[in-house]
Amino acid sequence: DGLYSRFAQADEIHEYFATVDNSTKDYRGDCHVNRRGYASSLDEDRCRIGAIDKAEVDGLLIGDSFANHASPLVDELARRDGLRIADYTMNECRPILGYAINPQCENRNQRLFEALKNSSYRVVILGGAWALSNERELPYNRDLAQQFRDTISLISETGATPVVITRTPVT
Repeated sequence: DGLYSRFAQADEIHEYFATVDNSTKDYRGDCHVNRRGYASSLDEDRCRIGAIDKAEVDGLLIGDSFANHASPLVDELARRDGLRIADYTMNECRPILGYAINPQCENRNQRLFEALKNSSYRVVILGGAWALSNERELPYNRDLAQQFRDTISLISETGATPVVITRTPVT
């Protein structure tokens, strides 16, 4: 959905991509959501990449559309390492504790990080538009750097290894 919002012909583009065969669609479902889907809960059975037939979920892929763009790579690497990863990404929603670009993202992140506190994941992969920041965000997120450090600390305290996807090319 991140792509469609960038073009005036969003409906036409969405219809075109709906016809394209996406082999991950069968097991990944509609796990990447836009703001309308923010209330969706983490569905480890439906939203999976990597070693999808493995019973135990080893980790999470969380973040915004930048994380979603990295999902094929995460899928391939996790498969090679025998890891099953749950996919929980949402447009415009960086995976940062307390991040509040919009109420939907804030609510989703709050639920996500509460669930993480009681988890036993081995790895949590975070992807986001880290370099993008604008005046619209500043009133809600005064100290993104500290919020990010708090996020990494929380993940580490659960025993999971945080992995940050960095330096996504932006033009």
